[in-house]
Amino acid sequence: MRIPLSLTEDDRVILNTTVKFSRGFGYISFIVDTGSSTSMIGVGDAMRCNIQKTGTFVKDAKIGGISLKLYDLGISDLWLRDEKDEAKRFKQKFLVAKPASTGESALVRSQSFPSLIGIDFLRENKFALYLDPSRNIAFLESTEEKK
Repeated sequence: MRIPLSLTEDDRVILNTTVKFSRGFGYISFIVDTGSSTSMIGVGDAMRCNIQKTGTFVKDAKIGGISLKLYDLGISDLWLRDEKDEAKRFKQKFLVAKPASTGESALVRSQSFPSLIGIDFLRENKFALYLDPSRNIAFLESTEEKK
């Protein structure tokens, strides 16, 4: 099974998904980040999807110069489209990022932090990342079929 990815002009590898949370769902374009051990939903996407600060506080983080507080969102359903355009469901634990400080400027700045699919998702679902930027090809590939 292959899951097509998008490669942007600025060389970001994007995974377009529908995510079902405990209180609703949202469409999120995740950056596939092999340098991130944990998948997380960024401040802007959390606001757009009306994800409130839920779960337990996990840690403070400074990522890309942005101070964030990370909370455990728990396990959500992640819906992906394969190369045949068939919807496939995966379970994924997410952290949700919230601004570390209050105020308008902190909120605006923290909204620039993207949502990330990390190594945890690739490892758990036995996906390999294939990337050939010279041919504008990117996809996740698994040898195991999901039911």
